[in-house]
Amino acid sequence: TPVDVNVSSDTASMQKAITDFVSAYSALQSYISLQTKYDSSTAVAAGTARQDGPLTGDPSVIGFQNQLRGVVNTTSTTSAMFSRLSDIGIAVQKDGTLAVSSDSKLTAALANPLELQKLFATQGTTNENTGIAVRFATMADNATSVDGALFSRSDGLKGELSRNQKQQDDMQVHLDATQTRLTAQYQALDTTMAKMSALSSYVTQQVALMQKSG
Repeated sequence: TPVDVNVSSDTASMQKAITDFVSAYSALQSYISLQTKYDSSTAVAAGTARQDGPLTGDPSVIGFQNQLRGVVNTTSTTSAMFSRLSDIGIAVQKDGTLAVSSDSKLTAALANPLELQKLFATQGTTNENTGIAVRFATMADNATSVDGALFSRSDGLKGELSRNQKQQDDMQVHLDATQTRLTAQYQALDTTMAKMSALSSYVTQQVALMQKSG
């Protein structure tokens, strides 16, 4: 008996992969923005503590964030139908995150899975002819490799923390020694004063007895 086999694209999985990409990118952008924020609202308020992010002004992290934005904004030649994320309904928001802004565009893109695959997964030789997802993966690998900017920055901070801890330990040793010395000095002086007080009382008593005897 003949069996008809219908082969169709798994659009649900493709859509999930795209929305997961949007969520992951947005989460990373939001986190970097939070860690590098400059708190201008309280910077000029007298007597108010600034609430800057711990990585404010860090050139390595800000440079990485700019690279992320560059990948999103670069035109791609991998697909004959789609050249930007906006062509498949994904838009950059004011805060730098991504969002699906057009369900109709995304649905139309999902109906062309091969072109969609080219947009994201083409292995090329330049940024323009390389898929967007491949570019992100390459950029992340380069940044976090041993010679990468983020790895180097992280390694540098780790070294600073280690040196700072050693300085604190050395300072604590010095402070402990100082405290021991001052405590010993205080105790010795206190004992000396007690002996002097006892001697003074004894001498006073002896002088009083001598005066009576005379």
